[in-house]
Amino acid sequence: MAILKKWSDQKSAQIPHPEVSYKALDQDPEWNPKKKPVIKSSLLEKAAFILLVLITLCIGFIMVLFALKVIGGMLTKQENKLCATGSCTMEENDRFDCWPEYVGATKDKCEARGCCWQPATTHGPPYCFFPGNYSGYTASNLKTTASGVTADLTRTTTTLFPPDIKKLKLQIDFQTESRLRVKIFDPANARFEPPVTVPTGSQAVTNPQYKVQVTSSPFNIIITRASTGAVVFDTRGMAPFIFADQFLQIGTRLSSQYLYGLGEHRYGFLQNITTWRKLVFWNRDDVPRVDNNGYGSHPFYMNLESGTARGGVPQAHGVLLLNSNAGEVALQPYGQDRTGALTFRFTGGLLDLFVLMGETPMAVNQLYTQVVGSPYMPPFWSLGFHLCRWGYNSSEGLTSVIKRNRDAAIPYPAAKTGAITYRFTGGILDFFILLGDSPLSVSTDYSNLIGLPYMPPFWSLGFHLCKYGYKNDAEVQSVIARNRKANLPYDVQWNDIDYMDKYKDWTYSQENYKNLPSIVADLHKNKQRYIIMADPAISSSQPAGSYPPFDDGKKLDTFVKNADGGILIGKVWPGETAFPDFFHPNAYTYWYKQAKEFHAKLPFDGLWIDMNEPSSFIDGSSAGCSKTSKYNNPPFTPGTIDGGSLVSKTICPSAQHHLSAHYNLHNMYGWSQANVSRSALNTLYGNKRSPIISRSTFVGSGKYTGHWLGDNDSNFNDMAYSIPGILNFNLFGIPLIGADICGFRGQTTPEMCTRWHQLGAFYPFMRNHADIRSPDQDPASFQSPYVDHIRKALKLRYQLLAVLYTGFFNANVKGLPIVRPLFYIYPGTESISNQFMWNDQLLISPVLNQGATTVDAFIPKDRFYDFYTFSPVNGAGHLVKLPAPLDTIVVHIRGGSILPLLPPTLRTDDARQQKFIIVAASSVNGTAEGELFWDDGDSSDSISSKMYSLIKFDLNKNKLTTKAAVMGYVPTNGIKAGKVNVLGVVKQPNKVLINGNSNQFLYDPNKQTLEIPELSLDLLKANTITWD
Repeated sequence: MAILKKWSDQKSAQIPHPEVSYKALDQDPEWNPKKKPVIKSSLLEKAAFILLVLITLCIGFIMVLFALKVIGGMLTKQENKLCATGSCTMEENDRFDCWPEYVGATKDKCEARGCCWQPATTHGPPYCFFPGNYSGYTASNLKTTASGVTADLTRTTTTLFPPDIKKLKLQIDFQTESRLRVKIFDPANARFEPPVTVPTGSQAVTNPQYKVQVTSSPFNIIITRASTGAVVFDTRGMAPFIFADQFLQIGTRLSSQYLYGLGEHRYGFLQNITTWRKLVFWNRDDVPRVDNNGYGSHPFYMNLESGTARGGVPQAHGVLLLNSNAGEVALQPYGQDRTGALTFRFTGGLLDLFVLMGETPMAVNQLYTQVVGSPYMPPFWSLGFHLCRWGYNSSEGLTSVIKRNRDAAIPYPAAKTGAITYRFTGGILDFFILLGDSPLSVSTDYSNLIGLPYMPPFWSLGFHLCKYGYKNDAEVQSVIARNRKANLPYDVQWNDIDYMDKYKDWTYSQENYKNLPSIVADLHKNKQRYIIMADPAISSSQPAGSYPPFDDGKKLDTFVKNADGGILIGKVWPGETAFPDFFHPNAYTYWYKQAKEFHAKLPFDGLWIDMNEPSSFIDGSSAGCSKTSKYNNPPFTPGTIDGGSLVSKTICPSAQHHLSAHYNLHNMYGWSQANVSRSALNTLYGNKRSPIISRSTFVGSGKYTGHWLGDNDSNFNDMAYSIPGILNFNLFGIPLIGADICGFRGQTTPEMCTRWHQLGAFYPFMRNHADIRSPDQDPASFQSPYVDHIRKALKLRYQLLAVLYTGFFNANVKGLPIVRPLFYIYPGTESISNQFMWNDQLLISPVLNQGATTVDAFIPKDRFYDFYTFSPVNGAGHLVKLPAPLDTIVVHIRGGSILPLLPPTLRTDDARQQKFIIVAASSVNGTAEGELFWDDGDSSDSISSKMYSLIKFDLNKNKLTTKAAVMGYVPTNGIKAGKVNVLGVVKQPNKVLINGNSNQFLYDPNKQTLEIPELSLDLLKANTITWD
């Protein structure tokens, strides 16, 4: 109704008042303000005239009061009529917030927006909410073809945060049978769109998994699964669709309460849609806290459906909104069944949705990487244990750390558903919608959408060690030495900012770290690697000509500018700093030059990019931010912490990049640094892979970098929260993910650190990292038995390196996640986030409570085997209390899996020289399968040029076969198996034949395990093992 229009729009929209009939005084023909009364000059007449004037004034005053009362009564009657007709009468769960700001709502202000005001009876529902018939857009010129839908959208009214864009274009592209793109944009004026490479265009689709309907008046989009009718995206009855210059809002109902994704936020893997939560997307430097916006932005979610795919796994779909502006997603219960609703609110850009529908939840994951890019393939050495600390302070300190870890012989190479509302501050609405028959298909589809992950080098999967606070190079060397001495698997040593000269990028301290080059040489001599930190902030206060990183950036014009065109100056670790514009055409030239020249002095093997939200210790800049720019104080600001300001702890939103204002690019700054850093390292190392770990990430970051979960605390609670964090980033297409083992902040305990290393052995990226205020927590700093327990956990990690490396191969070429929730395979486990799986082969059940020596583990109804004893475990589909002494993490092999294990070594380079141990775990049907990806461990083109070998394993009853599906890598020592274990052999064999020749074997009737030892089986040849 017209009364609902904002008062500022009354000139274009007349408000009728049918209940009240009156004439304005200037419309009364009997009243003539120009007619003068005839007055006689007698005293009596003068007195009468004065009296008449007074009476007239009184009557006029009374009439004004009466008119105000009439108008007020009119408005009240109109408001009451709205409620009487149902506009404001609705269930509290069905309310959509009309005051998205976090403060300032009052009844008068709410009603001035044309919205309803009614206090809620429970916590959560808004007091100020949109009426049910809030005016919106209408669609015209609707055209539907086999390849998509287009329409013109028109609005005639003004909304909450004008100026509204009154004419829009809707474009729905059918991209594949399981993926479509929904884009809403301004056809007259170009708006910012994230420069992420995603599939474009459309095609005629013959058998789509989706059905699309667009209504005209009011405009709505309804997308359902063609086979079941399940909701995929449905805007009917949701938060009103609004598209203003700096406020975009659109909502959808959910298919079920099982919602995952929407990061980076600290929360359980399963999002709770019953508690009226808002998840903010604005990258920031802050300690991870529940529900606060984190270091990265990933506006992608996966929603399970009621339909089922093969194996009873629920069908699923995924939705990506490709928008990099500040925004929020509001979650709420909705409807009588409380299925839920979601509302997007963004401060700019456009609406660009990708919808992904795959066969399984895993397929959705794969579809996503098809869009954002494949994860980076790490070098083999990077899979080992990494070590770092902020606070080594000198090369002597670093040397000490390396020595003690070497001495310790530690291996280290380097039901109810809900509603969702989107609100963004700019850009366009660009949605990608993915339909999967299961959650796994949605996950893989998403990875294929955004770009398949980078393949890390093998060494980067080893154990990494770091600490902020090494005092000098002697301390670092001491740490290295004691961990070597303790015989601990340990591959990679890191340095935090303390190695730098006064915290300046691309320098090392000649006072405290003068021996750092010799330490790095010693690491390389011992088959270990070294990773440095490179924050984006560049010191700007050094004398001209004395600091090339600033001088070069200034010369190449690659620094972010103030609104007035001067270099923006913030403040970070080295003091006053400039920020490279990684979107600038010269950014690669600039960044590569710094990396190349520093690498010549200190030959590092990988890069750690931190503080790249970007973070600044002052708000905006040293000169402040423009008070006239619309970017610094938008009409709507998502609920960020520190007063809800976009300026807080970062640079001015009005700052200028080559591509656009920082307002549009803030959430992509870390993505851009990772992108340029990947190009620079690719050139620097030639045909060798190198890992990058970035704190800030965005959609598609997995193509360039890994991530760690930030500055966590040393407590069991934070250790437990790492599991949903790891699961989420596998969903986001960034499988090279880990958390700081033992916690970064605070004081760990030997028990906690032991348990955390056990869990960390199953992080794809495994690093121990501590704060400058924390005591040493590298493995060799603990006494026996704790150092022994940690060594056992690290050896377990190194046994599984080939399994992990093969997982990264499948992530890189197929988009398959490595760490997966149980519900990808087992229905009914959708709420479990304290257990997880590696691929579909291992079930991990860590201890997450202090003092616990047992774990309550859910064992699905399937065949499993204890990883350590190979004893069979028949899962019953419920919780089981299992022994978990301090030296053990509970791990089970899933029946149907074949694992290529390695004898544990102290270095990943040494692991590559070992013979494999093949463990074939038969399913209840007596079958199993598996594979082994093997290349030289770090060549950049090994996959693209097929310079790798891919060994396939297959078990069927009493026959195990191996064959090389691809044979492009033939090392001098071959690819051989030294032992084969077959689990689930019910009957003792009489003989074992390998390629027709009799072979010795061992059989354990209690464990039903067949062991074939002392082999040298060439896996590059076809092999057949039988028994009877």
